[in-house]
Amino acid sequence: MNPDSRHALGIDIGGTNTKIALVSAAGEVLESRSIPTDLAKGAGVFLDKIAANVFAASAVGVSVAGFVNREGTRMFYNSNLPALEDYPLKQGLEARLGLPVTLDADSNCACFGEYQVGVGVGSRRFLCLVLGTGAGGGMIVDGEVVRFAHGGLGDLGHVMVQPDGPVCSAGCHGCLEAMLQAGAEPLGRYLGIALATYAAILFPDRIAIGGGRSEAGDALLKPAEDAFRTAAGPFYREGVTIHKARLGWQASVVGAALQSLALDDKSV
Repeated sequence: MNPDSRHALGIDIGGTNTKIALVSAAGEVLESRSIPTDLAKGAGVFLDKIAANVFAASAVGVSVAGFVNREGTRMFYNSNLPALEDYPLKQGLEARLGLPVTLDADSNCACFGEYQVGVGVGSRRFLCLVLGTGAGGGMIVDGEVVRFAHGGLGDLGHVMVQPDGPVCSAGCHGCLEAMLQAGAEPLGRYLGIALATYAAILFPDRIAIGGGRSEAGDALLKPAEDAFRTAAGPFYREGVTIHKARLGWQASVVGAALQSLALDDKSV
């Protein structure tokens, strides 16, 4: 089979909704649908609903909000999805779908998708943030996903931006994730402060902002860039560009699908 003709199934399990998409090897979403992330009847019933809504594909990639274990078999921590913590997601989906499944954190998947077919193409040090129900981020340096804490960059959503601010579901006071309910322009300011911190530690050359909150566009990104340029010193902000993720809400689901195809290529 021509590698470019293959299609992969991408599944993005978020705190509110789960997106399911058929994705081409070029990163194009051919078909998609969304179902609620309803765990009231347990993880097994939820996986049954996913299996009832999939498209035919040659590979399956799953993106999940939270930390994924070293083996890539289960998500072990997310305060927004406690019912899925330590549940055998990979095994459960493989049994239902009859195909090998790759599993990774949504932040890594979004970063991979944007790096492959979005605004990250050509970047050497690419940082991608995802702002949705929660907040997270991933990074690719010289073509490789950075994995130095719990399979990724750690939990970037909990960087402190307002010490006297509200408490998030993980118990952090005034972190970026805790401020997600703010309007676009106040959130943009907090995002810019967070980006200034990331720049001084991670030294990205390009930053993408994805997830549902990025759909606010310039109403979010302009105050974020203004706050970033104000807060970050010249050495840390020089050469850094900030962009709305090109894949938008599709970033994690596309990245998951493309990761599954990349792994399939390596196994051949």
